This record gives sequence, C-alpha cells and structure tokens, in this order.
Amino acid sequence: MPTLGLAIYLAWRTRKQIADFLPNLAICFWITANSIWMADEFFELGIKSISALFFIGGLVVILFWVVRYFPGLWKKAKILDEKNENV
Repeated sequence: MPTLGLAIYLAWRTRKQIADFLPNLAICFWITANSIWMADEFFELGIKSISALFFIGGLVVILFWVVRYFPGLWKKAKILDEKNENV
C-alpha cells in the first residue's frame, strides 16, 4: 500500500506535465497489477485475470508515451548535447 500510495502521489504531482505524468501513471497501473497478482497468489482469490487489465493499461500508456513524447525528449537532449559540444 505505501508503494502504491507514493506512486499515486507522484502521478498526481506531475499531472500538469503530461510527458512526466504518463510514465508515472503506467507505474501506478503496474504496481496495482502486481498487488492484485500477489494477493491472488497469497489468498487464492481467483482474481489473477483482473491484473492483466492493469498490466495492459500500463503497457498502453507507456507505448502512447513512447510514440508521442519520447521522440521530442530525445530530440531536445540531442540538441543540448550539440550545443554543449560547440561551447
């Protein structure tokens, strides 16, 4: 619970910067999925299949981030490196 709480807190803090928010949201999905999976392993609740929804949700969010925002971040880093080399 503390790990999930911290992940939700970090996602909430970065909600206005979408490029930072999406990876944090994916982490929230994955921690939730792992928690459900572990609870099922320990208590034999038969809810493992629900965790797949959260794993897929996290994967969709991170894939969207990679396609939409990662190229721009990569480009910014490359430009900064070139500026530093010219100085």
